[in-house]
Amino acid sequence: MKQFSISVLIPNYNGRKVLEVDLPSLYQALESVKDFEVIVSDDASIDDSVSFIEKNYPKIILVRNEINRGFSPNVNAALAKATKELVFLLNTD
Repeated sequence: MKQFSISVLIPNYNGRKVLEVDLPSLYQALESVKDFEVIVSDDASIDDSVSFIEKNYPKIILVRNEINRGFSPNVNAALAKATKELVFLLNTD
């Protein structure tokens, strides 16, 4: 059975507390996937989401939007960085 590669896209706005809880579970779920990437697109958060990701998850591809543009543009910014065969959108709310 062929195993596909996957890009996990996570749109974020002030979601540091949610990311702190969810990211360990995500990585545990991805243990059996050989080829994956996690992309967090931050929509100009004013909490410490970005610094939390940089410090604790340096392998995450981080897209930083300078201004808050809303859900769809934020997801599209992450999608533009995706390089894998499949895309999984993981919303934090």
